[in-house]
Amino acid sequence: MDQRVTHKQGGIPTFFDAYLANLIDYFSGTEAVHGWKFEPGATPGTDSGNAAIGLQWLRQFLAKHDHERFVSYGARRAIDPRYACDIGPFELAMSQGVGGCLEWMGEPLFKTVFDFALIPMLVQEVKPATILEIGSGTGTSARWVADMCAVAGISTQVLSVDVRPVMDGAQTGVTFHRGDCNDPASLFPVESLRAAARPWLLIEDAHTNVVGVLRHFDGYLRRGDYLIVEDSRDKHDALGAFVTDRYRVDTRYTDFFGRNATSAEDAIFAVVA
Repeated sequence: MDQRVTHKQGGIPTFFDAYLANLIDYFSGTEAVHGWKFEPGATPGTDSGNAAIGLQWLRQFLAKHDHERFVSYGARRAIDPRYACDIGPFELAMSQGVGGCLEWMGEPLFKTVFDFALIPMLVQEVKPATILEIGSGTGTSARWVADMCAVAGISTQVLSVDVRPVMDGAQTGVTFHRGDCNDPASLFPVESLRAAARPWLLIEDAHTNVVGVLRHFDGYLRRGDYLIVEDSRDKHDALGAFVTDRYRVDTRYTDFFGRNATSAEDAIFAVVA
């Protein structure tokens, strides 16, 4: 953390950096009380009780982050469910807006605030030449990600598909298609997929025939591509039936704001083979 703050962040800590540094300073100053050992029976409100609470949190935090960046899906799902996500159901429920929906260019954008920040970062790193979105909805999501690519200076072809296609994409950098997830081969023309430049970012946001759709695109995805499965909390049975060793969870993004602080819980995948 010190190295990152000093060099990459120009000496400016994040809120979390400051919180963690203050916590460690507190533990260092009270070392004689706790000896860096967690005592579950310590009395709340006392120095030892306060230290016990903080040390328990620190131990859990370090355990959740003690891994490589790219982790197997199986390893991610094997963790104790109590520690699988650092945001609760209320935080997730509020993450698209409370008094209204998050907007982009005046139109509703059904992304969480976490993904609203994460996807532009991923786009900047991966620099996808092609983005394939399954589930257009109102079309705002595809237009937004196309704008993010343009801001990043990336020349990207954005293709979006829905059973009820959006009709006004010509002026937005997006090509909208008609397709049915119950017939995955209908989602995009084969010639478009074969000609699409790499790397790809494939976003599944249709919630229909998830296994069938993912298995169809598994035949097209290549090493260096990325796959995001949104709203994955309801899709882990499907993901468990689909994910192979070709896919690794990219924890830089799933855990950037805390473990699985994203709609794509354990479901931002790098294609590694």
